[in-house]
Amino acid sequence: MDSWERWGLVTAAALPRAARRAPAPGIERVAHGLYRIGPRPRGDAGWWQYAAIACARRPDGVLHAQAAAATRPLDGFEPGVPITIAVPPGTSAREPGVHRLIRLCAPTTVLGLPVSGAAETLVDLGGELEPRPGCAAARTVLDQFELVELALECALHHHLTTLEDLHDALDAAGARRPGRAVLREVLRRRPTSAPPTESYLETRFVQLLRRADLPAFDRQISIHDDDGFIGRVDFRRERVVVEAVGGQAHVGKLHTDNERYARLAALGLIVIPLSFDHIEHRPHSVANLLRRSMAQGEA
Repeated sequence: MDSWERWGLVTAAALPRAARRAPAPGIERVAHGLYRIGPRPRGDAGWWQYAAIACARRPDGVLHAQAAAATRPLDGFEPGVPITIAVPPGTSAREPGVHRLIRLCAPTTVLGLPVSGAAETLVDLGGELEPRPGCAAARTVLDQFELVELALECALHHHLTTLEDLHDALDAAGARRPGRAVLREVLRRRPTSAPPTESYLETRFVQLLRRADLPAFDRQISIHDDDGFIGRVDFRRERVVVEAVGGQAHVGKLHTDNERYARLAALGLIVIPLSFDHIEHRPHSVANLLRRSMAQGEA
């Protein structure tokens, strides 16, 4: 690790000898040769500090599953999730939150903390997830398959892993590995050769289609007209185009988007911009709108 000070911790060498022997009020020994000075920070800073302490206590381990997903971060996971450590088989794992697991791929580091590889993280995620909202503002409760799907698409989009790496990790995992069946099902649901979605909101739209029993849309489609390249739309099915406009990529682009939408409409396409509020809070209305639009597109 580059510096314990990043997490509000100090090594024994940085403390006076007297303080090491008899820690004063406000100085707490949190791991071998490591101390916290002052109260534990709250919120995200407190979570990161606790993750650093967990790694210091188990130098033979790596952050695992939800904790590994939150450090990257993968969609649907953020600081505050349970912190668990994976250690190699044959080592002691009697502490709470420590699991003995075979390494499925090489670990990595995030901000100096040891973290399981992305493929291994995705294998293990489904083994400890309970249904819950995908993000703080979501009302729809997602099951473990949808939560893993959010993380999977994010990892693929940011080139943290590949589909080939995921299948290799699944093959290396034993039949009893927690989460293995969940990831296999998520991959089975995924359209063959589909590019990854490019945002949390796009993945949630894919899940909205599935929940509403609507057909899948093609992803990331480039469209041209007589004047040349119009742009790459998020989703298209026949004459219906859907744009997920809640992400940062669309901030400050209203004029450009309106111009694109006009050119798309001139081609006879039905353009449906969908915001976070539409997809997360009004999925039934969106599904009905899509049904009407697809019927109109087929007319």
